[in-house]
Amino acid sequence: KQIEQNNIILEKVSKEKDFYVIELNHRVKNNLAVILSLIDIQDENQNSEILQQLHDRVNTIALGHQLYNYGSKTEEVSTINLKDYFFFFFQTKTYASARKIEYNFVSDDISLNVDLALPIGLILNELITNSIKHAETTNNRPLFLELNTTKKDKNIEIIYSDNGINFKSITNPNSLGLYIIDGMINQISGNYNRENSTYTFTIPYA
Repeated sequence: KQIEQNNIILEKVSKEKDFYVIELNHRVKNNLAVILSLIDIQDENQNSEILQQLHDRVNTIALGHQLYNYGSKTEEVSTINLKDYFFFFFQTKTYASARKIEYNFVSDDISLNVDLALPIGLILNELITNSIKHAETTNNRPLFLELNTTKKDKNIEIIYSDNGINFKSITNPNSLGLYIIDGMINQISGNYNRENSTYTFTIPYA
């Protein structure tokens, strides 16, 4: 009888914990929506590229929380599926751009906790933004973006590229986009290298 009572108490505690996790994420999404609205209101008056970039960065975080998958058991970790994250990400970025953009991405079925998925999303946001802004194509060809994400041993390998030409070295140490990429990759203990317009990221996840 005591064991039965203990199980009832544990089940109640488990449900309460799940409720609080869901409620917390719900409030985070609401707060992010308010922040995005404030940025939009300010941008209506200023029409600032800086504000638009800020909107995109905050929206990257908001999108991750919208795709938050809750563990069905208390001991399970709530996650974000990278394939879903990347799909909606490309859809949002290409739809909002005035340029004609085509893209292709292939991703293994990878689910990551929010602390790992959101930095990856912020990195991808900077890469796509940079491609849309700077990548020049020949003969009026559409901008083509490609992303390949695979699991290799205990790492995730992400290869991103565009079909731009006239590749320039990253020489501006004050670039906010570069600062964000470096900061996020350090935060998740990964590394990357660049060859022309191809970026290869290696990120530990196990």
